[in-house]
Amino acid sequence: MPANSFAIVARDLRYQDAGGRQLLSGLNFEIPKGQRVAILGAAGAGKSLLLAALNGLLPFSGSLAVNGLRLPGTSVARLRQEIGLVFQEPAEQLFSTTVFENIAVGLHAQGTREPELSRRVQVMLKLFDLEEDAQRNALGLGGGETKRVAIAAELVREPAILCLDEPCAGLDHGCSQNLQAQLGRYSGTMLLASHDLRMAGRLTERALVLKRGQLAADLSTQELLDNEKLRFDLDLLI
Repeated sequence: MPANSFAIVARDLRYQDAGGRQLLSGLNFEIPKGQRVAILGAAGAGKSLLLAALNGLLPFSGSLAVNGLRLPGTSVARLRQEIGLVFQEPAEQLFSTTVFENIAVGLHAQGTREPELSRRVQVMLKLFDLEEDAQRNALGLGGGETKRVAIAAELVREPAILCLDEPCAGLDHGCSQNLQAQLGRYSGTMLLASHDLRMAGRLTERALVLKRGQLAADLSTQELLDNEKLRFDLDLLI
């Protein structure tokens, strides 16, 4: 594939903490544009660290290319024009303002003006069933609503790449199903870090499995779901 066909290229990606522990170790992979990829692994495998590195939030050695932008060497502000991230605890990325304003923050940063700004926010409010909550303080919402606001705030910017860290963790079955339905409509490149293999099977086509910071497997998500022995060897449970 030509280099410009890839949304993400990682070469010898490594990260160690202040104590010298190697938490990401020599990761090499390529993700074509438009592919939907699950980042899987047991707790502590390095899933969240990998997403942080891709978004310029983690110092690392090696190299990354994100939609053609080289890391290190690209500012977080420039990177944010190409990639979005929803944290495992999305309240950490919301502000003490209204739901409407939280969704609009990224558009303001991009220089989007009225009436286009309000039009795009209204589309997200309707898509995520948040119209009645538009003027509520985002920090006073419940867990399911908070996640919907955080995801809407990323999608409204129309990033080419969307990273999600455990998007359905802590949600009841109904909220989880509704959120998965909305994510299924996203047409860009998606990286989904999760412990939920069934959700990964519904939303992604490929799985990168981390084990103690190393890339232990790179295969189709369905192949992983169909192979119980492999899942056991990789410390993955359904």
